[in-house]
Amino acid sequence: MAGSGVAVKNGFDVSPNPARTSITVRILGETAGTLILTDITGKTWMQQPIEQQEMKIDISARIPAGIYLIQLRTAGGAFFAEKLIIQSN
Repeated sequence: MAGSGVAVKNGFDVSPNPARTSITVRILGETAGTLILTDITGKTWMQQPIEQQEMKIDISARIPAGIYLIQLRTAGGAFFAEKLIIQSN
């Protein structure tokens, strides 16, 4: 979906991308697992359990602008990842 602002992968999608203040993560399969956000150096900025099929996450106060990898690790052992760009407000 070119130009839609939505990154779609097998296990989840995240929008908008690029993001400024919040992201919405939609889990497309198994909902037991963990979301992890790391920067390009490998530093973990967020790690939280998946609470529901669709989650809105506030990124405005705690995560600086940059390029990140958002990962979904399911309880069943599946792993999905997508690049996320966070822009300054």
